Amino acid sequence: MNKKTCGMTCGRSGMLIALLCCAALCSAKTIQVPADYPTIQAAINAANNGDVVLVAPGTYFENINFDGKAITVKSSSGANVTIIDGGNVASVVTFDSGEGLKSILRGFTIQHGSTLNDGGGVYISGASPTVAANIVSENTAASGGAGIAVEFSSALIKGNKVTNNSQIAGYSGGVGGGGIEISGVGAAQIIGNTVYKNTWSSAAGGGMSVFAAGTPTLEDNSIGGNVAYDQGGGIWIVNYSNALLVQNLIYNNSAAEGAGIYFLVPGVMRDLCWSTTQSWAPVLHLRARPSMPAALMTKFSFITI
Repeated sequence: MNKKTCGMTCGRSGMLIALLCCAALCSAKTIQVPADYPTIQAAINAANNGDVVLVAPGTYFENINFDGKAITVKSSSGANVTIIDGGNVASVVTFDSGEGLKSILRGFTIQHGSTLNDGGGVYISGASPTVAANIVSENTAASGGAGIAVEFSSALIKGNKVTNNSQIAGYSGGVGGGGIEISGVGAAQIIGNTVYKNTWSSAAGGGMSVFAAGTPTLEDNSIGGNVAYDQGGGIWIVNYSNALLVQNLIYNNSAAEGAGIYFLVPGVMRDLCWSTTQSWAPVLHLRARPSMPAALMTKFSFITI
């Protein structure tokens, strides 16, 4: 092939790619709730990949599932005035069909979800969506992740307020995580969230539970006022969770062991700063196995009570 022919072929290929991209963008549409469909789930059902479901202010009593679609579901006016209420019958929002980062939930209050398993507010399993700028509050679960459960996932959980979530009364044990549970192999990114006043009443992980969680990153989070029954009032990290903690503020949490952080993993913790100690329970409880490869590293995470 000579230079002229090659140039013509490359030029045509470039034009074809541009036309295909333009067609994809032009075909994407915005579906409005309730103007076009009365419920968020009905709008999701009607949406195709690339579409935006735009939700007007109000309270929507439903439990929604993204059903594997690469769509954006967002509020038009923010989380304070746009509420999805799960009615305490199931998880409020579910991602369990292989969704990726282009499946986006943004700008809602997620409340009154309840499940006998994991993820009262938001349940993510085998999927890696983006969950951003939401308020996740007053949800319950029996096993783990009363606010948000992230299982076998590389999800991006960013800029959310996760508050006042708890274990269902009368249940015991589980993997914990009153606010957020991260479990199963993956590389979840938990960035810039406020995790405040969550509880796990019978076991560990008042604010966050990181349980056999692959290689998650916890960065720039504020984790305070959380309570666990036994271990890890702020964060509980166990079972080969190769976690990276970067510049988190961990304060005023309580537990019998490790009020700020409890971790039992192979490895050591580095560059960790804390300002005070707690007279009746250590703020930081370490049980490392130095013979194993490093499994947890922090960069300037500040722990205080």
